[in-house]
This record gives sequence, C-alpha cells and structure tokens, in this order.
Amino acid sequence: MKNNLLFKGLLVAALGCTASSLHAQPCSGVPNIGGANATDSFFNCSGTPQLGLTSFPVETGITYQWQSSPTLAGIFTHVGPVLTSPNFTAPAIDSTVYYRVIANCTSLGGGSATSNVLAITVDTTPAVIVLSPMSPAPLCTGSSASFTGTAVGAVVSYQWLENNNIINDGGVYSGTNTDSLHISNVAGLDSNTYSLVAYGCSNSDTSSEAILAVNAMDVWTGNVNNLWSEPDNWSCNAIPVVSSDVVIPLTLLQPVVDIDSAIANTITIDSGAILSFLPASALELKSTITENGVFDATLGKVILSGAFAQNIPGGTYYDLTIDGGSTKVSDSDVVITHVLNLMWGYVQIGNNDLILASPDSTIGGGEFAFISTNDTGVVTFLGLGITDTVTFHVGQVTYNPLGFRNNGVVDNFSVRVTNNVYEDGVGNVQQWVTFPVINRTWMISEAVPGGSLVTMSPHWYLPGDAMNGFNNNFVYVIHHNGTEWESLIDSNTTGTMAMGNNPYYTTATNVTDFSPFSVGSGNQFPLTIKLSDIAAVNIGSVNNIDWQSASESLGDKYELERSTDGKSFTTITSVPSKGEAASYTYRDMTPVSGINYYRAKMIDANGKFNYSKVVSATVSGASVFTVQAYPNPVGNVVNLNVNGTMAANATALVTDMTGRTIKSVQLSTNNADIDMSGLAPGIYFIKYSDDVHQASVKINKQ
Repeated sequence: MKNNLLFKGLLVAALGCTASSLHAQPCSGVPNIGGANATDSFFNCSGTPQLGLTSFPVETGITYQWQSSPTLAGIFTHVGPVLTSPNFTAPAIDSTVYYRVIANCTSLGGGSATSNVLAITVDTTPAVIVLSPMSPAPLCTGSSASFTGTAVGAVVSYQWLENNNIINDGGVYSGTNTDSLHISNVAGLDSNTYSLVAYGCSNSDTSSEAILAVNAMDVWTGNVNNLWSEPDNWSCNAIPVVSSDVVIPLTLLQPVVDIDSAIANTITIDSGAILSFLPASALELKSTITENGVFDATLGKVILSGAFAQNIPGGTYYDLTIDGGSTKVSDSDVVITHVLNLMWGYVQIGNNDLILASPDSTIGGGEFAFISTNDTGVVTFLGLGITDTVTFHVGQVTYNPLGFRNNGVVDNFSVRVTNNVYEDGVGNVQQWVTFPVINRTWMISEAVPGGSLVTMSPHWYLPGDAMNGFNNNFVYVIHHNGTEWESLIDSNTTGTMAMGNNPYYTTATNVTDFSPFSVGSGNQFPLTIKLSDIAAVNIGSVNNIDWQSASESLGDKYELERSTDGKSFTTITSVPSKGEAASYTYRDMTPVSGINYYRAKMIDANGKFNYSKVVSATVSGASVFTVQAYPNPVGNVVNLNVNGTMAANATALVTDMTGRTIKSVQLSTNNADIDMSGLAPGIYFIKYSDDVHQASVKINKQ
C-alpha cells in the first residue's frame, strides 16, 4: 500500500493535479474504513435512513454491502444490493433498526472490513398531553394572552382549538401549530376556551380546556377623584375605550364625565349610583345603558352611535346626537334643553314624549334621520312665538316632516304623524278615506287652546305616500273638524302645485284649530261658507258669541251649538247668512254656571256642513270654583285669586315648562302674592290643589 501511495503522490506532482478515481489504483489488503453514520439517526413514527461512512479509501475494487438487524444482538442480513459506494438509502422503517456495512477488497489477496453497528431509532410511542394549558387570571380589554401545553411521545404536529374549533395564524393569533399559542388582543374573547391537540403516529390526544376571562367591564373605582378621564379611577387603570362595558357601582366618589371624547360600549349604573357630566363634556355610546341608578345628562352631550338598536334613558339632556344608522328607542319621556342633532338613525319614541325646550333645538334631520312617532308619543316644541320657525322632524315609517310657525300667542305645540287617513280623522273607526290624499295624518295640538295663528307645511314623498289618485299638481292642506275632512283653502279652488321635490310640501296659513291634518288634491270639499274667526266672552250672566265669515252665499246658514262638557253639543239658535262676508253676534241669555262651550255649524245651500273651532266662556257664581292670576305677563309679583270655597291643604306650586317644581306656597286665604322676581323670563305654571279642587294657570314671566 505504501508503494502505491508513493506512486500516486509522485504522479500528482508530475501532472500538477489531484488524483481522481480514474487514476486510483486497485485495492489490496483490508480496506481502511471509518465509522458508519446516517443523516438522521432518529425518526418519529417512520423514516427512510440515509446511510454512509465517515471515511473510506479511494482505491478501486472495493464493494460495500449494508446489513440490518431488528436487534443489536440479532442476526444481520443483507439489505439492498452490493454497492461501489458506501452511501445507501435504506428502505423506509417504522421501528428501530440496527445497521452495519461490510467493505470488501475484490483484488487478489484482498480482505474485508466491517463497520461499527449504527442504530436508527424510530419512536412510535403514542402522543400524550402531560401538561394542559392553564386558565389565566381575568385580563383587561386590550391585553395579550399566551397558552402553553406539554406533550410526550412521538408528536408529529400540534393544533390549537378555540371553543373546539380549529384556529389558524392570522389576526390576533400566532403559534396555532405549536405547543404555545399567543393572542395579541383579548378584546371580545371573554369566556372562550382553548385546548391543545397533539397528534402522534397513529393517535391524538387533546388537553383539557383553558378558559379566557376578559374583564371587558371597566369598573369605576373612584380611587383618586371623580373624573372619568383619570385612569387610576378604573379597575384596569385605563379609561374606557370603544369596546369597554362600563359598570358604575355605588362608591364614595361618583364619576363625572369631564372630557369631550369619553366613549364606551355599554354602561350599567348600579342602584344608588350616579353618572353625571360637566359642561362641554361628551360621552359616546355604542350600545345600551342600563339605568338602575341615575344617568344625569343635563349638562353634557350624549352621542348614540351604535350600528345596532340602542336605548335612550328618559330624562333631561343638554345635547343629544343620533348617529350610527340604527334605531334609538326612548325608555321614557326625553327633554332636550339645547340641541338634538339628527345625523343618521331613528329615534323611536313609542308612548313617550320628546320635548324640545328651544326653537333652535334641532339640527340635521332627513330621510335617514328622523323621530319615529310609532305610537301615542309626541314631539313637543316649548314656547313657540312669532319669531320662531321650526321643523318637526317626524315620520312613522318614512320621513314626513312638518314645517311650523306660530304667529299668535306663545304656546307649546306637539306633533305626531301616523300612517293612513281615516274618515273619522283619528282611526277610532278604521275606515280609510276614498278621496285623493297623502296617506299620512299629522296630529297637531297646542298646550293652551286659543290665540294661536299657525303657518304649517306638511311634507311627503311620491309615489309611496300618495293614494286614491292623488294629483301632485293640485294640492292643499285638509283638516278634520270633528265631523268630516275640510279644505283649508277656498272650496272652489282645486289647489296649487306642490313645492319641493321628494319631499314635496304645501303650506296652510292662519290655522287656529288643530288636529288632525293631511294633504288632499282636486276639488274635494265644495263647502262655500267659511269662517275667519269665532270668539266667546262672558259679560255678567250673559255670554256673547261673535263670529266673522270669510265667504258665504245666499241660502247658507249657521246653527250655533252649546255644550257643557266640550263633547256633546245642542243647537241653541239658527242664523241665516247675509250672502257675503259679514259679522255676527249672538247673546246667550241662559248659559249654565261655569264653562260653556260653543261652536258654529256652517251649512251651505246644498246642505253640506262643517264646524268651526270650539270656543268657551265662563259664568262665575257661588258654586263655580276658578283660579286666576294677574298681572299676566308678570314682572316680580303675581297675585293668585281663588274664586270659590277652598278645601283643606290648599297649595300653589310654581313649575317650569318641564314640570319641575320651582317653589311651593301654602295658602290660607283666597288671595296670595307669589314672588316671581328671582325667576328667569319664560313660561311658568301655577298649579293649585286642595283636598277637593285642582287648577292650573299659565304665567308669562317677563
């Protein structure tokens, strides 16, 4: 061998290149081989061993035969063919196998060498979870979480389950196919369960479930002060975010919203607890308020912007904004003292009232942002006078607003709109009208009857709101007078073209009698006789009734009717018309003691009739109990005069327009002076009560 190696070295030196197998010399003697090795000496479940030697001669004539045995002490048998290289890909195995290789020099006189034994281990032990993931302590919204499990045996792969469903990497999840799962943000995952599956060669094992508790409830603690904006006042040491479910328990320091960017998902106010606002502060809510305590928004702004239905707690709000596109349902009566901002969404008031304290109380409003008067509740504007023009942003299913201006005495006006127009005006008998009409009824009422002079503009959409061949080119407002529908324009006029464009509108002026109204078209109401005004006044024991006609013809007549309850009327006189616009006076010489109600029945020559508005006059007497206040308007002191015999516990309450009691006065005589000097200008009520009587007087404080 040494001579051969020397020859090869001399040959390399002579040729100036490395010896290759083309120049290798035949082997002789025993091959000098290194140890047996493998690319992988361990497999889970199964594998295909890649075998070789750490070193081996380059001589020609050497062959290699691999052998295997299932046990170290067992009989080795040939595996695979005779090779000229020690590198060998063994057949796939699914249990531990021992390998060795025999190197044989085929030259004359050559020998053989056997390598060491190499074990290729295969683990088929079943996968077993030995440590399940643990449930962490409750986490705050926005926190991260990790779960880890431990498995032994031949584990091929891992898979994490959430609520028994497979999850994959992405979003807040990573490590879903390892033994450790990471969640970057636990918001919205409260009460979810997490378990680890370990897959073995022919089995799987699943851990027990860990439960993720997310403290989405940001609980008020009031540890530092009463400011919402102080993080240390909250259980998670951070002010609530958009996903927070806020809980306000009864604490020593109750929270006050002090910033214009407060936000939460839900709010629960526990019994006895109070959530209030500082001026210019704002709170946005994405979901509901549970008001077991007090939600006091009299100084702040509340923004309801949820995409799903939200509730509006009853009470007084400074500002209320409706956004998010969903329906907001009022829990009880709502009063807005500054601004109702209708951006996107619907306020459904049901049987509750929505009261707007100022003519400037609404902004926004439209087809996708209005107040749904879906039941008996009304929208009320307080204190409308000659300088105030407002829009009642009402509808039921569609947007049917009412433009409104009162050119008469300052008063409160309430409106709701209903679907359908009934023969009786109110739907007690649900028989629809058959004449052309907009299929909506605007129910309008005033707080104090008389003295109002209103311009109104109902709005509608075509074609959806029209019925019975309604013609948009000839329209006018119609009113139900208690007996039938009548036009508010000259009966011989078919109406003017509607204004606007979806919504369309028309206008009626000088309206003094209210509820209900709709919009008709064509010449549907041919009554020629019309009144411009009617009034009643008491003079001692006689009541004078005066009326003025706007138009009439020969053959028309008036029947004057009287009632003691404002409901059941009887005719007391019949007066023929003068054939032209004229004034009439009738003296009722035998009125009843107390309130007498009057109306004029106007009958034209064709027998068609209509009724005037109802007016009243009061005959005072010993048996009549009345309460009066003067002067009115009042400056500093108003005198309350009780006409009649007072019963025990006589009291006078001064209240504002929302019903809030300003002061209380105990009465011992029929005349009392009440100090009004400290009150702001506006409308107030003096409410008298004793064990027998009740009365209310409206006062205008200057």
